[in-house]
Amino acid sequence: MRARALLTTCLFAVGCLVELSTRFPPHLHDLLKQPLARAALAILVIVTIGAASRMERSFAVAVIGCGAFCGLTGVIAVLAGWWSGPAFDMPWPAVGSVYWLGGMGYFAAFLYPYRWLAERSTLRARVAYVTGVLVFVALATYAGDIVCLRLGVYLFQAGYSIAHDVLYGVVLFLSPFLVYDIHRIRSTGEVQGQT
Repeated sequence: MRARALLTTCLFAVGCLVELSTRFPPHLHDLLKQPLARAALAILVIVTIGAASRMERSFAVAVIGCGAFCGLTGVIAVLAGWWSGPAFDMPWPAVGSVYWLGGMGYFAAFLYPYRWLAERSTLRARVAYVTGVLVFVALATYAGDIVCLRLGVYLFQAGYSIAHDVLYGVVLFLSPFLVYDIHRIRSTGEVQGQT
């Protein structure tokens, strides 16, 4: 149990550091223009995936898979012109890697307490997770976007807005919960009691 908590904390710390380093100086994206730094980032993604995969299989599938989904949507948003500015001024593989790592860290941090609570009461865990996402993620995304847009860290274009980003954040953070539950139910063949 302690090893899981420590690994989850490490994943969250890596996610936060990677995410924050793209928003505020010194910018990670300046470093990621160098091929050696991009290779190091790729190694970090692989090591992080390896560490996450050592955890319970449903947890690993949710964190790694939804992290990849986060990375892919980040690349799509940049290539479509929805997101631009200094925070995204790096090659698209680096954008994908940064969002993959950041997503894995945040998803692990959200999913770990859900797993703990679901062992006691699946219904309460689901209500707590969805409520947390709807309240915390929506408010944090809204506040973060206002700050970053005012500071010029990034820009929204081509019809993309803060409302779209809040919806994107909520959907993104609901995805690990859904993937985890579906994978767990399919792999065990049972549904936990709804207490």
